[in-house]
Amino acid sequence: MRGTVAVLLWWLLSGSAAAQSRDYAPLDTLHPPPALTALVTIDVRDVPLRDALQEVARQSRVSIVFEPTLPGIDRPVTIRASQVASARVIARAVASVPVEVMVSSAGSVVVTAKRRAGREWSVVSGVMRSTVPLSGVHLMFRDTRFESTSNDSGSFSFGRVPAGTYRLSASRIGFEPLERTIVVDGHDQSIDLAMTAIAIPLAAVIVTPGYFGIMQSGIGSSQTLTRAQIETVPQLGEDAYRALGRLPGVASQDFSAKFAVRGEPADELLVTLDGLPLVEPFHLKDMGDALSIVDLASLRGVELITGGPPAEYGDQLAGVFRLHTLAPRVDRARTSLGVSLTNVRGMSQGGFAGGRGAWLVSGRRGYLDLAFKIAHLADSLYPRYNDLFGKVTYALPRGDLAVHVLRAADALRYQDSREPRLDSKHFSDYVWGTYTGDLGSWRTEAVAWYGSLDRRRSGDGVDLNQEFTGVRVTDSRSFGTFGLKNDWSIPLGDRALFKFGADLRHERAEYAYTRRIERRIIADHGFLTRIDTVADNLAPSGDVTAVYAAQRVRPIESLTLEAGLRYDRASATDDAVLGPRLNVAWQPNDNSAFRISWGDYSQRQAIYDLQVQDGVQTFSHAEHAKQIVAGWEHTLPRGLTARIEAYSRRLSGIRPRYINATTNITAFPELGYDRVLLAPTDGRSQGVELSLAQPAGSHIDWTASYVRSSAMQVVNGIRTPRPNDQPHAVHVDWSAHSTSNKWRFTTSAIWHTGWPYTPDAIRIDTVVVTPNNTTFAHASWTSGQVYSRRLPSYQRLDARWTRFFDTHSGRVSVFVDVYNVFNRTNVRDVRTNVSINRLAVSYGDEARELLPRIPSFGVNWEF
Repeated sequence: MRGTVAVLLWWLLSGSAAAQSRDYAPLDTLHPPPALTALVTIDVRDVPLRDALQEVARQSRVSIVFEPTLPGIDRPVTIRASQVASARVIARAVASVPVEVMVSSAGSVVVTAKRRAGREWSVVSGVMRSTVPLSGVHLMFRDTRFESTSNDSGSFSFGRVPAGTYRLSASRIGFEPLERTIVVDGHDQSIDLAMTAIAIPLAAVIVTPGYFGIMQSGIGSSQTLTRAQIETVPQLGEDAYRALGRLPGVASQDFSAKFAVRGEPADELLVTLDGLPLVEPFHLKDMGDALSIVDLASLRGVELITGGPPAEYGDQLAGVFRLHTLAPRVDRARTSLGVSLTNVRGMSQGGFAGGRGAWLVSGRRGYLDLAFKIAHLADSLYPRYNDLFGKVTYALPRGDLAVHVLRAADALRYQDSREPRLDSKHFSDYVWGTYTGDLGSWRTEAVAWYGSLDRRRSGDGVDLNQEFTGVRVTDSRSFGTFGLKNDWSIPLGDRALFKFGADLRHERAEYAYTRRIERRIIADHGFLTRIDTVADNLAPSGDVTAVYAAQRVRPIESLTLEAGLRYDRASATDDAVLGPRLNVAWQPNDNSAFRISWGDYSQRQAIYDLQVQDGVQTFSHAEHAKQIVAGWEHTLPRGLTARIEAYSRRLSGIRPRYINATTNITAFPELGYDRVLLAPTDGRSQGVELSLAQPAGSHIDWTASYVRSSAMQVVNGIRTPRPNDQPHAVHVDWSAHSTSNKWRFTTSAIWHTGWPYTPDAIRIDTVVVTPNNTTFAHASWTSGQVYSRRLPSYQRLDARWTRFFDTHSGRVSVFVDVYNVFNRTNVRDVRTNVSINRLAVSYGDEARELLPRIPSFGVNWEF
């Protein structure tokens, strides 16, 4: 009887949404009320739920009431817990039972029948305030499609939301992040929320210009792209790398997921995944690194620093690209499945040990050969790829421990009657552990890892274009590394922070390359056959040591200074370099931020990057870059955000490289007629980037950017463009969506100056064939002056439509994506063809094209 009266009383009090949120709320084991933090020890097996709850109530001295006839209250449960908070024990007890636990701020607990989510809808809206209405606040219901941004009057709306319990998260620069549990029960709700202004913690201040925080809320920098935007922008292969091609200062091309940063190639970008340094993180390397090995669905956020990284980042010239995987849900096991034109994927996550532990596993299987056939691209290419990622996390008293694994594999078979066949396989394997925690006032982040890469290429046949009468190549390479990186930060009062750390690695590589070529050469009378052979077997190894220290100070509330020094030593390349850094951030008010950085950066040649296929057997010394970057961000009325940055980078000690001067795709690039040694004596990159954005509002959001830049180098005394030089670039994203993000339509337009290319140089010989003295002309191709000509401008429009369907336990999303909607012909380079009729020779240019229109679609199911 007592239980019935209590349940009726709670039901009456919660008859309205306002009363419910005021008196009782669903049990949140992450933030239990003080009355439910009492430690409980219980060990029962297959006992009725009612008995287990009564035992918890007895030990914790709290009131737990329920209707005696409540469905599921007699269901057997098994619980083993030793000195665990009563809130967590209750949550574990009811995890498999269709009941809902409501708790008051005083700690009284009521157990009721679980309402069936998804049967009812409510319009959820509200107002954000501080001392005045607060605009520009990003709000979201975690792990859902519901996002909103408050307008100038502080108002926001999530639209129609299905019934259920949600975790509301709100963030804005200069204010303490806010989290609330919101119960949607079929009644329209108006939520009045207040945020507290705070001084940004010194450790959280972004002192680096060119910083983009994506898919995550940042306390020290503006949000660039939300998760809803990044998941629904047009893109090939659902790839995080390709999605970033829309940022100012980033240049990408159709065939590759790699992107260049302010004129610097992708191999000069430091890439980490949950702290692990990744080496060549791409699938299908023989197809120009078509996709990355990290599934976009497994990421919770990425950070891209395009200029001025502080002292803790080293051994790179272009910038830093940090990827962070999802924090697994611990309330229950969750799974998502997806299929698209290019891959099939799955991910599952859950918790254990009362929520202290969590696990996540994600995998993909790709079938690009099908997409190529549909797009009529190539019938001779047969690419396949797969990757698997998993991690286990555990919360310790003073920190968080995690163990990760990542495996990626891909295979490519290329068969064309005009060229040698190619069979290649690539494998990447990583195991690493991370720890983040506090030792007193000291903060530490540590990562230890082991990684290996294996690459195998082989092929043979006849190359008609190169006049090889026989080709046989075998190329086997491996790379292994293990290392430890530890970063520390020590607060020295409220206005100073000292940082230091070390990075220790041992690396090894093995090369086994053989080549045999039968080549036709012109002789006095006709042709002769010459046989060339190359065989290299090398096994370099070495140690890498890096240490750094940096002092950050805040002399006044609005100004932050950081000076650092970094030392890098590599035994294999015999490099030892010092890199001073200086970063300044000034935030005169909540709406503006100025950042300046200056630094001396270096990058050693990677031990796995010897071009043995070109006869190179020794390493070059480290490349250097001195750069200065200045940036300004400002929030305008109506939520608009403006950004302007200027940079200048001077390069020296540039390493000579063998390159293919054209974009001609061949089975073995090292055999191409366009293979040349590029040895710049110095280089210079500079530019100005302008961007304007309207963040996610009720129905429309957009971003637009314009970049004026120059990336040049001096080759043989001639000032020449670098391969990614694009003096002018414009990018616009425009998105329309319902208030509740039930559907989203996005278009993405890009235009930039055509990239430089290398023209062909053709030599015509008169050949006399004995014994009948037949005479005819013979053409042979070589490369002209490298990057001396420029392609027509590039332009493309992509579109994507995404529709979400809510289910009882999750959601289904369907998307249709069209790459290059108007089938615009974009040129990647120009080939000079020669037509010969005995001694009559004529020439003609043929444009090699980039990707045509490619439609794709996909379905994702989360449950």
